[in-house]
Amino acid sequence: MIKYRCLFLCFVQYFVGCFNIIVKTTGLKQQNAIC
Repeated sequence: MIKYRCLFLCFVQYFVGCFNIIVKTTGLKQQNAIC
């Protein structure tokens, strides 16, 4: 159970990081951008 929880946290951090990069590069011009 802990293993899956860590995996989920890693996925969330990756998604948030990628989203932040998209926001910085596009300047929120594409709110529906998918990583």
